[in-house]
Amino acid sequence: MKTIITALIINMLLLSQLGAQECKVLLPSIAGVYEGECDKSKANGKGKSKGIDSYEGQFKNGLPEGIGKYSWQNGNWYEGNFKAGKRQGEGVMHYPIVGKADSTLSGFWAKDLYVGIYEVPFKVQGKGYNVQTISVKPDTKQAPLQIVIDLSSVMGGSDDTHGTIPKPVLSSIQILKGSFMTRSDVTNMTKRNMYYLTDVIFPFSASFRIADEDIVIDFNNPNCYRVEIVMRQ
Repeated sequence: MKTIITALIINMLLLSQLGAQECKVLLPSIAGVYEGECDKSKANGKGKSKGIDSYEGQFKNGLPEGIGKYSWQNGNWYEGNFKAGKRQGEGVMHYPIVGKADSTLSGFWAKDLYVGIYEVPFKVQGKGYNVQTISVKPDTKQAPLQIVIDLSSVMGGSDDTHGTIPKPVLSSIQILKGSFMTRSDVTNMTKRNMYYLTDVIFPFSASFRIADEDIVIDFNNPNCYRVEIVMRQ
């Protein structure tokens, strides 16, 4: 009887070890010893794994995904969001310095690369029906820390039986965050009006009043930007 019980215990231990071995971590740098939740022979849920580097946190389909902490063999470590084994979303990198507090880098990552303090460099928060299209893009041809508003409309500046159709006008700017030093208007072009905001302090956010529309744009990262707005009328 003792022999049978001993054999059963050994078999259970072997099956347990085999199950642990079958729970795979698919990121080579941390593949080695894994402890944690498993599904379909892959690390899923909470767990920790140690290879050349180590990771503790959430897994999905064998890869870090969700909130976790990744530690490199050189002592650097990152704590934050992961997706498909890469840093993705908000997190903090730590660079230990002997005898001093860690040097840190906080912000957002995309596909393992640092994006910046903000998740996106700019964002259009709101626009009305009369805005046909709006695009915001960095403009390396302009002077640093300058925002250029290129304003036109589908028919503005064209002639009809009643004369020339008026171009849309930027009537006011309500600053919500940051500031700018000067505004220069160029309104002598046939089809469009141009507005230059110079010496901008970022992050900068403003509501731009055009006819009866308020267009709210956030400019998060310091840069020079070109905003092209086409109104329906």
